[in-house]
Amino acid sequence: MKATARQTTRTNRRAPDAVADTPENWMQLPAGSDEELVANFLQGDPERRFRLLCALRDTILAATAQSRDPAIGAVKLDWWRQEIARLIAGEPRHPLTSGLAPLLSPDTPFLPWLEELVICAESLGRREAPESVDQLRMYCFRREGAVLTLAAAPQGDESHDGPRRTAARHAGIAWGLAKTTAALACGRQLFLLPRDVTADAGLDGVPPGRWKEQDAFRRALERLADAGLQELARAGPEIRSASAVTAVVAAVSETHLTARRRDGARGSAHPLQSLWRAWRAARRQARATPDQEQP
Repeated sequence: MKATARQTTRTNRRAPDAVADTPENWMQLPAGSDEELVANFLQGDPERRFRLLCALRDTILAATAQSRDPAIGAVKLDWWRQEIARLIAGEPRHPLTSGLAPLLSPDTPFLPWLEELVICAESLGRREAPESVDQLRMYCFRREGAVLTLAAAPQGDESHDGPRRTAARHAGIAWGLAKTTAALACGRQLFLLPRDVTADAGLDGVPPGRWKEQDAFRRALERLADAGLQELARAGPEIRSASAVTAVVAAVSETHLTARRRDGARGSAHPLQSLWRAWRAARRQARATPDQEQP
């Protein structure tokens, strides 16, 4: 009994995930994913930072899905909230945050934004349905925008008007909307369809399991895709010139959203389309800012 108690105590003191010894073990992105495509157009510290931030995002968002017991998920997210505070204080413990520490300025105002990931994971764990498209935009910012901002502006935003922050915020929201519409089209996380969109489409009286059979569901996804394209249009000049990672993320997101806007639940971008647009965005950004991170 005493040995079991000591073992339980040691387990509770550990990080909530089985951590590897080095950050490199966390840097492999899913094959064929948008993240892998984006990383291929980066190099050096920008690539490493992007990979680690994506891994951190995925690890935190998966915390509540790794156990059926909500209490365990809450403990994991509380640990991550504390770990983010330790990262801000310069005392990270997890390989992911330890790997990120030298790649991020401790003075950047965006570092505390990582807690948005924990808030997003808590919302997902409670299966909270957004009331409106604006609330879904906030969810998408928490899921993607905070991470993309740190990837694009690790030292903070050099200009007072914040072009990198503006570009990353809008591109991150668009990226989140592209991923959300893709999940909805596959019948996953249907609770994320905003209540006002559900009502406007006349789907509130239809069981979610039958939404894919309805033309109204296709139109609802087209509406979300259009919202994502509007995000990109709002920050077009900043996205094209502020940062390589933002420019490529925006190009990939636009490819997905355009296909979804055209064909609703049946719309999906061909991988070659994403590759072509990502390459064009990276080339255009490199020509606009040859002295920055993209040669």
